[in-house]
Amino acid sequence: MSGRMRLRMLPENTGILRSPLHFENADVGGEMVIFNQEKCILCRKCMQDCYPQAIQKENEKMTVSGECMLCGHCVAICPKGAVSICDYEDEPEEYIKEKFQIESDNMLHMIKFRRSIRNYREKIVEREKLEMMIEAGRYTATVSNRQEISYIVVQDKKNELKHMVLKKVEQYVNGENAVQWQEKLFRNASVIIYIVGDNAINAGLAAQNMELMAATLGLGIFYNGYLTKISGSFTEIREFLQIGEKEIQLCFMAGYPAVEYRRTAPRKKPEILWM
Repeated sequence: MSGRMRLRMLPENTGILRSPLHFENADVGGEMVIFNQEKCILCRKCMQDCYPQAIQKENEKMTVSGECMLCGHCVAICPKGAVSICDYEDEPEEYIKEKFQIESDNMLHMIKFRRSIRNYREKIVEREKLEMMIEAGRYTATVSNRQEISYIVVQDKKNELKHMVLKKVEQYVNGENAVQWQEKLFRNASVIIYIVGDNAINAGLAAQNMELMAATLGLGIFYNGYLTKISGSFTEIREFLQIGEKEIQLCFMAGYPAVEYRRTAPRKKPEILWM
């Protein structure tokens, strides 16, 4: 597993993965951001790029006030690698154009070619691929760098979740319709991923990056509003997912597609106001 990411299994092999939150209160910049004075050349690039204006030059040293939100821009922009944030475990990666850049045409074609997958092969998704998807979500922008999003990945205990959900559904529909709901809710997918947090925009942005990563790994996903609503509405399911008072913002199925698409699908022309 990558050293940049640490996921922990919940007790008793529940088959649910969670990613930890990094911090609850961002008003700790002065304690967390560290300047290596031997490397620092006082170029002030970090100060100029600091959105909350938390970095100052004092007594021939760069310092940070309590307004810092630990966004890491100072780490990323420093030409000498003189800045670090002690609250984060992952090591920054140096920018290498050949490694980091994606051709714009290739990116657009991948976006055009993606489809919502409703039919999956009977194949388990490897843990390494799930971790790469969550890594893509973890590095997504969040409002005020809150990084409050967490993930619940259900694969080993999928059948237990399915039974629990369908038992609730059967209270409201008859037997024939219950079978249809089983197809509608789970679609034979190998894994179900919940994105949990208190901001729908943060969750949606993370999910989009996760979907793009899934496409590069040969996986497909299907956003499931029905399952999102049901899972968040019943105490028994919430307890099974161990989400406490947090809210499920969305969930999606993931797995290996059992269908092969040959071309992109048509779309309406965009409505654009150029001003």
